[in-house]
Amino acid sequence: MYTIYLRSLCLLALSLSLLPQDGFSQNSTVTVDFKTKQIDFSTRKLNKRDAVQLRVINYNPNLYKLSVVDIDTLDIIPPNNGTLLSNFLNNNNLADLVANLSSAVSVVPALAGGKALVAAVGGKKKTTPTVLEIQSDEIDAILQQKREIDKINQDAEDLLYNLQRKFRIKMEPVISCAEGEIASEKTIADIERKMEDLRKQLINKQHAIEEDAFNYIKKVTPHYTAMQKDAGLKLNDTLIRGSYARMTTALTAAQSNVSLQAQDKLITQLKQLQLSSTGCYTSLPLYLFDDRKKITIEFKPRADSLGLPPYKTTFFLPWVPRQVWGVSAGIYTGGLFNETYATKENEDSSFSVMKEKHSGKAEFGINALAYTGWNLTKEKCNYLGVAFGAGMSVADKPKPRILLGASFITGDKNRLMITGGVIGGFVSRLSSAYSTDRKYVTNPGTVTRDVIRPGWFISLNYSFIN
Repeated sequence: MYTIYLRSLCLLALSLSLLPQDGFSQNSTVTVDFKTKQIDFSTRKLNKRDAVQLRVINYNPNLYKLSVVDIDTLDIIPPNNGTLLSNFLNNNNLADLVANLSSAVSVVPALAGGKALVAAVGGKKKTTPTVLEIQSDEIDAILQQKREIDKINQDAEDLLYNLQRKFRIKMEPVISCAEGEIASEKTIADIERKMEDLRKQLINKQHAIEEDAFNYIKKVTPHYTAMQKDAGLKLNDTLIRGSYARMTTALTAAQSNVSLQAQDKLITQLKQLQLSSTGCYTSLPLYLFDDRKKITIEFKPRADSLGLPPYKTTFFLPWVPRQVWGVSAGIYTGGLFNETYATKENEDSSFSVMKEKHSGKAEFGINALAYTGWNLTKEKCNYLGVAFGAGMSVADKPKPRILLGASFITGDKNRLMITGGVIGGFVSRLSSAYSTDRKYVTNPGTVTRDVIRPGWFISLNYSFIN
């Protein structure tokens, strides 16, 4: 009977330890900022069976592959098929503008030689000073045009490579998920403004060059016959006309690269990039089925040619569990004990009941306690809690025990627990039908009976189920 009773108590203690903690009661977010390399979450808000979402912000998925070990793996395909990033990194589209402008201004050094040739020719033929002056002034004008085209060229390179530098140097996403649509609209507005400015510069420059070319033709037309007879003047005329034609062709091609149609295509590609890589990632809910979950986050460069360093970090959620549950086993000492009596035959053949001397005031035993505890500090695994369970006294006649008390629990996975409280159970006491002051004609035999009594206990336990 006692064995069945003890088993029931043990099962009750075990079921208490396995009770769910308000179901899946909380949903928290853990944020990892790639830019600042910081992990942000509250150590007091996470507990066993809570749901957690991992959020990674301010990283560039086009440069890094994000891997979250034991949870899931995020592998965004880098937009290398006609999207914004490929256009910038492969030097297409706006790169054509830079190339065209470069080819346009590359002919100017030849004109500098032409100017020297004019001076030489001019030394021989003093009869044509008007044509020489015209050509000399025109070469100065073309050199000035070169400086202005160089400025447009530099503006185009800035527009072309600014985002590229942001990718390669700062390693930030084009659009931060923390700023959302505001950053997107700001980026688009900046592109629109810069391309509009380039369109105006290119149109104005083309008109200016065309006007200069027509004016030159008007000036030298009256001297056409003289230039055909003079090799130096004819060479200068060919170089000047060729420079104007090349600059006009290059500027016309450059305008197509910053046209409204090209601008719309670029902005569309930017929006596609925003949808595919906003620079942040949020996982599905992750449930903490254990007291702590180990998470490893790794950022790997998508290509060795990028020359970017990898990053890896491992951490636990939470650092210290806020609440713990478990089942422990241990030993106790308590204020319950069995009283032992014996019968003695007297000289007159009567019998007396006597209390034996070794009948103590305390007992020792073993127990199994289910417990729960709440964290005392953020940094250490120390808890205050309550424990409930069953035990068995260690004696000639073992008795089952029920224990309930307050506990101090320390340790993460290997937990020790000290518990003090109330213990209850059966103990042997002298039956009310007998007394140590009376004599009996016959031997009374068994003079004790089992009664339920409360008492105190102190227990030392080790948690084997956490």
